[in-house]
Amino acid sequence: MIIIESAKVMINSSWIKNRWLILLMVLWSLFPILRVLILGVDSSKNVLELMFSNIPELFFIFIVYLYKDDIIRNITSNKKNKLGFIIYIIIVLSGIVVGYIKNGGQILPIIYGYKLTYLPLLVLFFPLNNSEIIKDNMDKIFSYFVYYTILSLVFHFLFNDFEKKVIIESGHLVPEYFIMRTGGFLLTPVPFSIIVSFSIIYFFVKLISEKQQVLHWLYLIILFLGLNYSVSRIGLLGVQIIIIYLSLRTKNIFKGILVLMLFYLVSIIVFNEHKKFFSWLFFSTQQTVSLNKNVKRSNLWISTFNELKENYLLGYGIGSAGAGAIKFFKDNHQKASINSTDCWYLKIFNELGIINALLLFVFIFLMIFKDLFKEDFVFSSSIFLLVFISAMFNNILDFFPLNVLIYFILKNPINYKML
Repeated sequence: MIIIESAKVMINSSWIKNRWLILLMVLWSLFPILRVLILGVDSSKNVLELMFSNIPELFFIFIVYLYKDDIIRNITSNKKNKLGFIIYIIIVLSGIVVGYIKNGGQILPIIYGYKLTYLPLLVLFFPLNNSEIIKDNMDKIFSYFVYYTILSLVFHFLFNDFEKKVIIESGHLVPEYFIMRTGGFLLTPVPFSIIVSFSIIYFFVKLISEKQQVLHWLYLIILFLGLNYSVSRIGLLGVQIIIIYLSLRTKNIFKGILVLMLFYLVSIIVFNEHKKFFSWLFFSTQQTVSLNKNVKRSNLWISTFNELKENYLLGYGIGSAGAGAIKFFKDNHQKASINSTDCWYLKIFNELGIINALLLFVFIFLMIFKDLFKEDFVFSSSIFLLVFISAMFNNILDFFPLNVLIYFILKNPINYKML
């Protein structure tokens, strides 16, 4: 009875509503390595292991349940939200029906696909938070990511053999571009580089909005180290673009130049023995964009276009493109778009078809665009721009629950002078 009463108090209190995003980020960022240490790299063998393996997802579903009354109130009392919810239901239901028909009646791919892409969109129906709650969340989350980066680098350098072993046993190639890449405790370089990039943007904005603080410069050095050791082109190039954007937008060009110089200094130190790194960074990206057939990502894009031609109207259905296609239909190309792993836009077109994909983009813009590009909301607009660019080269908006954080930031823009 005491446990039940305690649970009721937690559910009915505002404590968890004000801190759920922080808890979710901590849980997610540590969970991959904890899962490996406790259960190993194999797939779940029973219901208990399956539930344990989906703790971040179950926690987020609990949060949605916690907000259910607020979500219903938001939808019924606001015309924009009501229209958004209608579009959301149309997209999801049609995607489920198409997926069920085309994949031969399999439910698990649909659940998996919904979890990755469409469940996080429910954050857009959550009530708006006040500025103090948003600031508190952002401060705690991005400060945590700094310390997380430190621990990830320590893990990378001191337990490198274990890191390699886990990556290989998980069925992945050991990621190496000039140096051994790190994905931190996420064990994957791309999402790790994205949380580091977001943190760099946040603390650069703090440098702009506050009196110059030594601590923020120290944080940036740590984060630049983490970003360089991820060797993620979209992070390394995207951060430079956003720093320039923020410098021009806020008229803080001098600080922008100093931060970029610091970034280049860290990069030179990390890649001192690899002179070709810098030319690779720029020219390999140029070759990708120009669809050079010698570049793997270019070939994936071309293959994805060809898959789209076969199902351009209705798509392959939810769970039958991107990560879902690789997980469930790797050996059955007829049922899924297995090449749509390196561009979120192409993945969505393949999954939903042209009409519903365009509806999804309309839905997202409808729910976030009101205040996003106002002059003082440059932090949120910077995150949007980095995500917009990144989604051309990876499936960033399928990285659950990183996409929950993204939608929260875009839904709750805050004056950068208050950060």
